Amino acid sequence: MTKTVSEVINLHNQSKTDLNIYVMIKQVPIPKAMKTTAEGLMDRSGKSQMNPHCTNALEEALSLKDKVGGTITMVSMG
Repeated sequence: MTKTVSEVINLHNQSKTDLNIYVMIKQVPIPKAMKTTAEGLMDRSGKSQMNPHCTNALEEALSLKDKVGGTITMVSMG
């Protein structure tokens, strides 16, 4: 179930527990730096960056933490 930031703040203000914020992130190749092998497969040795959508999610988590406190945990699978 997705909640807006204001809904999360309201719920947190009603509770007596610390807020634990989890952000799922993914590392993706930088498009201009992408290389392929002779077989046409992506060469994963090139430069990479955090997915832009994940960057937005992390910024929202940091903003939420600034407003109500708590901890942020980032989870990545590559």
